[in-house]
Amino acid sequence: MPRYRDGKLTKPMTAAEFSRLLQSSRLTPDKRSLLIFLFYSGVRVSEALRMRGRDFYSDDTNIYCHVGKRLKHGLLTKDLPIPLAARHVMELWDYVRVTPPERRVWLYGRKTAYRACRMLGFYPHYLRFNRATAFARAGKDLLKIKQWFGWAKAETAMSYLGELDIADMGEALREA
Repeated sequence: MPRYRDGKLTKPMTAAEFSRLLQSSRLTPDKRSLLIFLFYSGVRVSEALRMRGRDFYSDDTNIYCHVGKRLKHGLLTKDLPIPLAARHVMELWDYVRVTPPERRVWLYGRKTAYRACRMLGFYPHYLRFNRATAFARAGKDLLKIKQWFGWAKAETAMSYLGELDIADMGEALREA
């Protein structure tokens, strides 16, 4: 479960821990698919709840989701790949691929999404922290992490990187 130190999250959830959480009988298929999407994409809840059927497509190895973020100087859009081989991702794909192109995938508001996460013992933003930390542990450089999440400053990424030895990321921080 989420661990905190000095008011900040420090330990990410493993895929096995996430799988155990998904076994909750209180989760409906739509809420399960939303949590799977948040876990593997790291997008904000508000971004996920804006997603429409047309925003998802796939090839042989990945599901892609077209995500947009409003910025002061316009709209930043990107296609985020989620590997089909990852645990539970086929369940997500089975849910979103039947959604009509113009219809929202998840038909509820932020409060309902927050309640689904809180019922399992964490806040939705924890899944964003979790994905950023997983990328850093997998060796992704800070600039790529910053681009994936749409952060303007690399320093923002540093607050998401949990219990990591980030001394070797200093150079990437200066370049970003």
